[in-house]
Amino acid sequence: MELDVQPIEVWEANIADQPGGLAHALEALDDAGVDIQFIVARRGQAPSGRGQVLVTPLRGDHQIAAAAHAGFHIPEHIYAIRVCGHSRTGLVTGLPGMIAGLGINLHGYTASTVGREFVAYIAADSESDIDRVVQALRQL
Repeated sequence: MELDVQPIEVWEANIADQPGGLAHALEALDDAGVDIQFIVARRGQAPSGRGQVLVTPLRGDHQIAAAAHAGFHIPEHIYAIRVCGHSRTGLVTGLPGMIAGLGINLHGYTASTVGREFVAYIAADSESDIDRVVQALRQL
């Protein structure tokens, strides 16, 4: 099975846990012409009043400057890849087990299937862990 495996930079920002908190954070990216392919937003633990948004990709100095001005940064603790390809039964549910079999604890995993295609975003705690995941995926 041929998979498209690409390293990615994930950008993170804290957002207000209130109506419009996410929209406000994303407006700056829209204004800079960013074509976001992936967004995950979550509330923080109550009663923090804060949430978190993760996005990718950002390209070019203009987009990066706009994101930094809006409070986005690259977290030092997230190493990530995007994996795309033709879906098959058990693929998106089986990838975490394959990674666990490598002795790697996932930092994050998000996957979706639309029609016959899938995309998964996989994050680990170190560059060496991600390198091992990439090697294993390229052997599938």
